[in-house]
Amino acid sequence: MKPFSSPILLLCLQVLFPCALFSQPESAVIPAIFDSLIQVSRDYTAEAAFDLAFTASAAAGEVAVDCCGEHSVAYASYCFNEGRIRYFMGQNKEAIPWYINSKELRAELLGTMHPDYGKSLNNLAIVYDVMGEYGEAEPIYQEVLNIREQSAGRESVTFANTLVNLSGLYLNLGNYEQAEAYGLEAKGIRERLLGDTHPDYGMSLISLGNLYYLTSNNARAKSLYLEAKAIYEAQEELDLYTYIDLLLNLGALYFQFNELELAEQYYNEAASLESEYIGTDHQDYAIILNSLAVIYEYTGRLSKAEKNLNQALAILIDNDQENGVDYGYYLQNLGDVYFSQNKIQLSKDIQQQALEILAAHLSKNHPRYLRGLRAIAESEQYLQNYQAAADALRALGELEEKGLTSATRHFSEEELANYTEDYKKNLYYYFAFAEKHPPLADLAYDKIMVYKGFLLQAALQLNQLATLDTTTNSMYKELRDINRKLAAQYASPLEVQENVEHLEMEAGLLEKALIRRTADFGNAVQQVTWKEVQNQLQSAEIAIEFIQYPSESGNTRKSMKYAALLLTKFAKKPVFIPLFSESSLDSLLYNKVESTSVMINSLYSKETPENVLHQLIWEPISKEINKLERIERIYYSPSGLLHRINLGAIPTPDGKTLSRKYELYALGSTRQLVVPGSSKNGKNPLSVAALYGGISYGDIKVEGLTTTETINTSRRGDQGEMNPGNTDGYWKGLPWTEVEITTAKDLLVEAGYETQMLMKEEATEASLKTFGEISRSPGILHLATHGFFFPDPEEIAGEDDLAFRASERSMIRSGLVLADGNYAWETGRPRSQGGEDGILTAYEVSKMDLKETELVILSACETGLGDIKGTEGVYGLQRAFKIAGARYLIMTLWQIPDFQAQAFMTTFYLAWLEEGKTIPEAFRAAQAYMQARYQDPFLWAGFVLLE
Repeated sequence: MKPFSSPILLLCLQVLFPCALFSQPESAVIPAIFDSLIQVSRDYTAEAAFDLAFTASAAAGEVAVDCCGEHSVAYASYCFNEGRIRYFMGQNKEAIPWYINSKELRAELLGTMHPDYGKSLNNLAIVYDVMGEYGEAEPIYQEVLNIREQSAGRESVTFANTLVNLSGLYLNLGNYEQAEAYGLEAKGIRERLLGDTHPDYGMSLISLGNLYYLTSNNARAKSLYLEAKAIYEAQEELDLYTYIDLLLNLGALYFQFNELELAEQYYNEAASLESEYIGTDHQDYAIILNSLAVIYEYTGRLSKAEKNLNQALAILIDNDQENGVDYGYYLQNLGDVYFSQNKIQLSKDIQQQALEILAAHLSKNHPRYLRGLRAIAESEQYLQNYQAAADALRALGELEEKGLTSATRHFSEEELANYTEDYKKNLYYYFAFAEKHPPLADLAYDKIMVYKGFLLQAALQLNQLATLDTTTNSMYKELRDINRKLAAQYASPLEVQENVEHLEMEAGLLEKALIRRTADFGNAVQQVTWKEVQNQLQSAEIAIEFIQYPSESGNTRKSMKYAALLLTKFAKKPVFIPLFSESSLDSLLYNKVESTSVMINSLYSKETPENVLHQLIWEPISKEINKLERIERIYYSPSGLLHRINLGAIPTPDGKTLSRKYELYALGSTRQLVVPGSSKNGKNPLSVAALYGGISYGDIKVEGLTTTETINTSRRGDQGEMNPGNTDGYWKGLPWTEVEITTAKDLLVEAGYETQMLMKEEATEASLKTFGEISRSPGILHLATHGFFFPDPEEIAGEDDLAFRASERSMIRSGLVLADGNYAWETGRPRSQGGEDGILTAYEVSKMDLKETELVILSACETGLGDIKGTEGVYGLQRAFKIAGARYLIMTLWQIPDFQAQAFMTTFYLAWLEEGKTIPEAFRAAQAYMQARYQDPFLWAGFVLLE
């Protein structure tokens, strides 16, 4: 591999786009020496020997004037080359008049559809692009695209080059949908015409990698960057400019992975190459200085960071770039350094200057503009200018919602999850600031309604909109088929998984195509304000949004703080109520000394004068409620570890429980009081019920291992510990579940329901998956069986080959066991090839269609558990059934003894069907009955109802 070749593309800014540059055309009337001199100049430019490049170019210019004059094609080519040299020197402003002169001459002499005119236009657009003059660059690129489509066709290398440039421009503008569309089209063209080892194909990989990096899809970006790096390093001659920028991109990526040493290593390698072969006065060197400064600031080397940034800014000033996008970016980073040095006023001034520069180039919902608003708000807060800080945060909140709404019209669910991570940092800041500045509680309330269940709402909306026309419905069914194949692969041991990456890519592309097609049908995120929620409340009702956010002392899970945002009918604003730290509740829920039953009974005990749960969670709230005249009904939305607490079972000082004092309604978000399609109560008595229970989990006969299914008369469920449901590594029968669903059937039939009861070997996974596919989903789906949930394998010691325990995907580690599930549980595969395995994971449930299902009863144990992920809540069965479309869910938080589980369900059905209560009323009646009958909360408090 020779050191360096003439550059074809250049990555601009920090993580930007490849820009195609072209040579001048040949002409029969131009002396041969002219072309030779131009080529010599190009070669010197590639070696960064710019003085020699200018000398050869000047000689070519003299030849052009002598032979043809200044009004000639040859002189136009000379002007083009002069602009090109200045571009590679980083003197973009000086390059512009040369490119304009070249463009105008070629337009007059060759015509505006000539390829060489397109080349002048293209490079002029590139210069504007690099300078951050996106408004100037975009129409020129579009004109070039049209010329190249007319002259060379869409299936051409030149057309692909322009697509890549446009992709980079839209990336910088934050138009990620258009950036990806152009980038993928260019990649396909280059792969077909040039092959997947050609440098231009590598440049397309970089371009797409930049997109995925900026949208936080870091794993995808890493794969593309490393593939591109391998392509370049395999070339006989290395493209210096592209390779340096690729090193910078990799450094930025590994910084996101928190692999700081590796990131700094890539930056230093780029700095060494840049200084040796190009020079330290080039704006690309400023990019490297800025990148290193970010690492220095993050690792506390503030003096070095400040020095680097000031040097980078000086380089841009010397190159007349003091009003460009890069200058604004570097100022933002310098402001961060001053903030870390406790120079708060200086930091604020610098951030304000940066914001004014960026406003001239970027849309106001661009991530870097939002970042500037956040930085100013932080500075104002530290300067105790609380109203100014609040104003900045309100502006930030309004702008970021536009970006989020736009993202739901393009990104897949996984991409959307990655993209929203940076936004959630702002959310935490809203909460932390509201704690110190209570008047901001209204903004905090509005923001939590945007973010809580944001991904869930987007998924639900897609499921609903996809069936509105025949085309999208067909696409939706195809997507479900692919997802089912993925589910089977995810549930298999890693060593036998096949085609997973291909299936994931296929599913992602189809999902995004479906999202784009349904984008005009409705908004994925309907914005709701606290005032709209308030309008839905009656005088005796309140709404509570529980929130969590990092404390100032750390960002670990246990350092999180909890608070409640309380809203009443006539309040001027919501009230911010600080509650407790996560470590306080964590130590109670994960008590490794006591058994589960002892721990639960202690937590919810009425015997102690001051119950600890009441003290932590409810006492601060009750102080606010006591100020009100009379409260009867409370709508609340839990957060974090509160998903693992039955709020209604918390004892009160007068010997009651919260559910006996108030009507409690647990919601995914209080926005449900406003969003059409949600209501406070009532029932929709659909006429079909499907009941699963008394299931035969099957014998295991494989490789000499033989087990015979036995009867388990105790608890249902498995949470990764040895318990009576799965003590011998296989699932045992639950005799009381047959009694439970038989009683339910009798009551349902009497109430006029058509019932389908599946027991023994008939209670298969395949039969369940027919709902919403072959037959309509039932109005009631009752599943009385074993449930399981396993924590993140990274949080527990040891290795496990079973995918249900070892998967990195939360929705695979949670599920239900159905007929013949023991075989797959032991072997990792279904009994018959291509058949269902009897293990219904939450991931599989989420791909079902249960939009017509009013009520799902998960009478299995621990079905309310799962990985808790920030504002998205619990990733497990409850999330899966919500996505599938079910309205009400009855779940369990721990392993309920089999007999008490069927007693609870029977009582619920009696109250609902015979007494005519609504589902929430019937649920509360069942809990009250069980509470009166059984003293131990362990036997009744585990059931929860979620709408």
